[in-house]
Amino acid sequence: MDAFLLLGAGPWDIAPLIPIVQEAGGTFSDLSGQYRTDTGAALFSRPGLHQRLLDIAGAAD
Repeated sequence: MDAFLLLGAGPWDIAPLIPIVQEAGGTFSDLSGQYRTDTGAALFSRPGLHQRLLDIAGAAD
C-alpha cells in the first residue's frame, strides 16, 4: 500500500499505527503536515508520496 488516509479517528486509533508504519519505512502526519495525533486525521504513506498527498489535501480546502 502506498498511502492510507484515516479520518475521524481519535489519538488512540492513530498512535499505535505510527511506529508500525515508521518501522516499515513509511511517513506519518496530520493533513497539515504536523506530527499530531489529536486532529482526527492521519496520513500514512511512503516518503516520496507524502508531500504530494498533503498538497492535494491542502488544495481541496
